[in-house]
Amino acid sequence: MLSTFISGYFGSSMSAPYSSDASRAESHVSSLEDKVKYLESKMDSLLLLNQALLEIMVVKSIVTESELKEKITEIDLRDGVLDGKIWSAGNKCQKCNRAYNNRLNKCLYCGNINSSKTFLNAPP
Repeated sequence: MLSTFISGYFGSSMSAPYSSDASRAESHVSSLEDKVKYLESKMDSLLLLNQALLEIMVVKSIVTESELKEKITEIDLRDGVLDGKIWSAGNKCQKCNRAYNNRLNKCLYCGNINSSKTFLNAPP
C-alpha cells in the first residue's frame, strides 16, 4: 500500500534512474557472458591443438610422455610455485620489489626487464 502511495505521489520518475542502472548492469553482464563464451571457445581450440601436437610428437617418438611431464613441471616451477600455471600472480620485481606482472615482461614501476623468457613473452 505504501509503495502504491509513493508511486502515485512521485510518479514513475522515482524508478527511472534505477531502471537505467539495472539496464546498464544487465547489458554489462550480457557483454561479459559473451566474452567468457568467446574465451572458452578459444581455450577449447588451443587445448585441441596442444593435444594433437603432443600425440603426434609421442607417436613419432620425438618425445616421451615422461619427458613432457618433466618439462611441464620445470616450466611451471620457473615462477617458484608448482601451481599448474606458467606465471604466479604473486611475483615481485627483482629491482624494486613491487608486484610484477610477468605477462608484460617489464615492471610498470621501475622498468626492470624480466629475465625469464618464454616464447609467449619474449620480445620479437
